Amino acid sequence: MPSCTAPLKAFLEGGGLHVFLFSHKNLMGANHPDTLFGSNPASNAEAQNAYMKSASENGVRYHFWGHGHNHLRSLVSSPDGISRLQNIIPSSNSYKFYIPKKPFIDES
Repeated sequence: MPSCTAPLKAFLEGGGLHVFLFSHKNLMGANHPDTLFGSNPASNAEAQNAYMKSASENGVRYHFWGHGHNHLRSLVSSPDGISRLQNIIPSSNSYKFYIPKKPFIDES
């Protein structure tokens, strides 16, 4: 994330109020063990620390992702315990996990 530091700093110094991060994979989730940094939440602690430190130092407070298909909001701390980010998974509108079963509520 070092390449983002200067643009984020310029944005915030120019009066920008909010900075959000988006990715497909999560920082830590409930539905899948894999994360943005590897196959489980303990993967690549050094990269997690650097990512979260850079995000925190540059005004980022929220990380949105969609891999989990379930609503979840959590405060995730970096492995070294220095930085924190809100990890937000918006609920899915995908049909593949949420096909209504019969009888439908309004038919029962």
